[in-house]
Amino acid sequence: MENQIFFALPDNPEVRKKLVESIPKDWKWFDGVLHFPPDQEMFRDIAYQTGYLFSRLHDISPVIVGKAEQGSGKRHLPDLSALMVDKKLPSFVAFEEAGRKSEKSFEIIRKIAAVFLRRGYVGHLSFVRSAHKYNRFNNSVRCDFRIYPHGGEPSDIKLVWSPEFGGNPSQLEAVLTAFYSLGLERKDIDVRKVV
Repeated sequence: MENQIFFALPDNPEVRKKLVESIPKDWKWFDGVLHFPPDQEMFRDIAYQTGYLFSRLHDISPVIVGKAEQGSGKRHLPDLSALMVDKKLPSFVAFEEAGRKSEKSFEIIRKIAAVFLRRGYVGHLSFVRSAHKYNRFNNSVRCDFRIYPHGGEPSDIKLVWSPEFGGNPSQLEAVLTAFYSLGLERKDIDVRKVV
């Protein structure tokens, strides 16, 4: 059974950056994808269907990848010259168990994610404090960011703790303190129990 607290996420890139930076560096890893919203004016400065992948396997050395096709698993060829020669921004940044090697790795990659949020990227990030019996889906404590483009669905953050995997609300104190200091407000329903 999970316990959850929801927060409204402000439509302010600087606050979003600070919220991601507030996740403690002793957490284990994070997953997710941030992508550049297609309605932005500077779209011409983006490497089309080309992005970076930070994963547990490559630690703080990103891999340049093409965008994956929905459902097929195939990837487009990345436009290396757009990133390396034309110095364009990636159209997305993906994270797969990013920062898992060490606290320093986590801190560096978390900072990279925060900078892309400040630049207006949207998507989702899921930060994990620990995994029960090395199963990456059995998390004691988790923090999920859902970041939508301006004018779309309201963005939010979900804090989760699972007592069955050793989670408790005290493990979220540092995160909650940071959230409240940045002016976050809880959403309508404070705590839900999900079976």
